[in-house]
Amino acid sequence: MISIVQYNNQLELKKLVGGSSTTLAATSFTVTTGTWHTLRIDLNGATLRGYINGTLLLTANDSQFSSGNVGGATFFASAEFDDFIVTSIGPGPTPTMRVSYHHNWFDDTPQRNPRARFGEPAHIFNNYYFSNSDVGVACQANAGCVVEGNYFEDVEEPMTIHYAGPTGRMVQRSNVFAGESGTPVVGGGVIEPSDYYGYSLQNASDIKTIVTQGAGVGKIGF
Repeated sequence: MISIVQYNNQLELKKLVGGSSTTLAATSFTVTTGTWHTLRIDLNGATLRGYINGTLLLTANDSQFSSGNVGGATFFASAEFDDFIVTSIGPGPTPTMRVSYHHNWFDDTPQRNPRARFGEPAHIFNNYYFSNSDVGVACQANAGCVVEGNYFEDVEEPMTIHYAGPTGRMVQRSNVFAGESGTPVVGGGVIEPSDYYGYSLQNASDIKTIVTQGAGVGKIGF
């Protein structure tokens, strides 16, 4: 469970077993009475992640439970709860899809560069986008995308979580937006790609040169 503790301004990820609680992770969080918050817990294998208002604040590992009940509760306090939603991560009970796109040249392709649905994380890094007239990266249907270290040049809508369908989640960082590129539309928390593999991120300002020099028949590098 996620616990917001008012007396010491703490946010805690706790486990409750037989009436006894164990704190798995904690962080400082300013508590203001009379304020609505959106709480979310993701469980992927033994990894738990706690989000407040779409921002990842707590991470822990615990494999004791693989199923259970969902609900809201208060301890020596009062609160209102609304809109409990329980969903599976990814497209149903099958394992979550994970995919990486890197060192591609998306040259004048209007869309699907890529268009991600359901999977998490979709890791889009160190790509060169040029003159994409519709959208660069589209992340929807609760997909989780991390878009970093890319070079966008004259891209009308570099990335969005609102594109012809249910909303996705996207984190963008360390990207270059050149020429007449638009403004990214992002939000929500996403599982970090580094949880699954190690990688070296090249400087986004160098990506246009790196990718175009490596494009063409018989050129393999990086």
